[in-house]
Amino acid sequence: MSKVGRTFTAEQRHYHIAAQRQSGLTIAKYCQQNNLSPSTFDNWKWRMKKKPNYSVTDSFIEIPIVASNPIEIRCGNFQITVSQPFDPLHLTNVLSSVRKALS
Repeated sequence: MSKVGRTFTAEQRHYHIAAQRQSGLTIAKYCQQNNLSPSTFDNWKWRMKKKPNYSVTDSFIEIPIVASNPIEIRCGNFQITVSQPFDPLHLTNVLSSVRKALS
């Protein structure tokens, strides 16, 4: 897949930044494995740091997860239970859809 001309959502950018941190890989190695441009990745990180206030859809709070326990997310009258292992990008998309439905 070509690196040129791709567009990433805020959720995708945040996912990759968090995934790179958790992977323990250098930015260069992570980008190589995920077909990303290291300079674009650095730009994403710079833009995140520059932005003084993140909105709910633009930010994530890193929460340590105990692998044996499911994650329960409750908001209003609904609950989402996420079992391990899960795809963080898929969960991000689900939560984004829920947020839009509640707006």
